[in-house]
Amino acid sequence: MVLYFDNMKKMFALSAAIFLFTHLSAQDIGLVLMSKFPPAIKGNPVMVTGFHYNKLRPEAGVTKTLSWYNTAGMLVKTEQYEKDGLLSYQKECINDTINNRVLHDIVTFQSHGEIFTDTNFYTYDSKGFLVRQVEKFSDSSRITEYTNDDKGFPVKSLAYDTKGRLYEKETAKYDYDKNVVKVNVHAYRIKKKYSREHKIDRSKPNGKRNDNREKFNEQGDRIAYESLGRHGRITKVAEYVYDQNGNWVSMKWYILVPLPNTLGKETRELESESTREFIYRD
Repeated sequence: MVLYFDNMKKMFALSAAIFLFTHLSAQDIGLVLMSKFPPAIKGNPVMVTGFHYNKLRPEAGVTKTLSWYNTAGMLVKTEQYEKDGLLSYQKECINDTINNRVLHDIVTFQSHGEIFTDTNFYTYDSKGFLVRQVEKFSDSSRITEYTNDDKGFPVKSLAYDTKGRLYEKETAKYDYDKNVVKVNVHAYRIKKKYSREHKIDRSKPNGKRNDNREKFNEQGDRIAYESLGRHGRITKVAEYVYDQNGNWVSMKWYILVPLPNTLGKETRELESESTREFIYRD
């Protein structure tokens, strides 16, 4: 009986992991854009240690992240630990440091007590633009091919499954002046078409919105934005502390809560708190 439930647990873990692999598309054009604008790290650090606590999820406790960088400022390895010290996520990158490209990465993560590995290989054209990604996971694999514009941004992606069948197509239209991209998706497997719109560079304001819903400080970090909650639209604000190189070492996000029976007065409730410790090269 114990063996039966143990096998069932492994099967469930594998099914959950494969679901993530097949439904959370790693070749999403939006994710490719995020990789083109990684979070800015200044001062050429060797290692960064981060701690994070979300007050809305106190059961998660304080999580820890360790990240290592090469002399070109590219991520070499990152590890994430849960509150009990369990390694839940690890990513290792093989980089082309001359051209600042990621050639190959290996992601290891845990799902329901089981460990899985996701391996990616990247191919670039003569201009250094990403044109192909091969992803291997368990007994599955998929290939995504990209067509880019003159700026190197993907305007079309075609994703194929293990048997070479096209299962998803994305096309993108960019408005660079407004920092907005509209992506049209054709998911052949589930016979569905839909579109989504988001920022090209997520670290900069959306030019289509001129109503101060999103604000950034002089360092380029977001300090305020609006989001939709259970009780309507809410505003969140952030406070930062920076080190001598301009990297934030403390970040606190607050939710602005209207005070009852007052005219526009608000109070702040802490939502999350993050800290970072940097080890720099001499």
